[in-house]
Amino acid sequence: MKHLTEIVHSISLSIFEKVNTIPYAIRQFLKCLYESARVHFKAEELDLFRLVGDYLLKNWLLKVVFHK
Repeated sequence: MKHLTEIVHSISLSIFEKVNTIPYAIRQFLKCLYESARVHFKAEELDLFRLVGDYLLKNWLLKVVFHK
């Protein structure tokens, strides 16, 4: 388990070195996504974090970090 934690830590450091901050437009979109899902679907907080995190990773962060 410790080895897995070290791998995740190493990957996250690499990501955060390339992406210092999340642009304001992305932050605002994610805030709106969170609020809309909370109001319209009455989702649990964990589900909301999963939804926002999934969008952030798949549609923005991975494309920015691993762009060639």
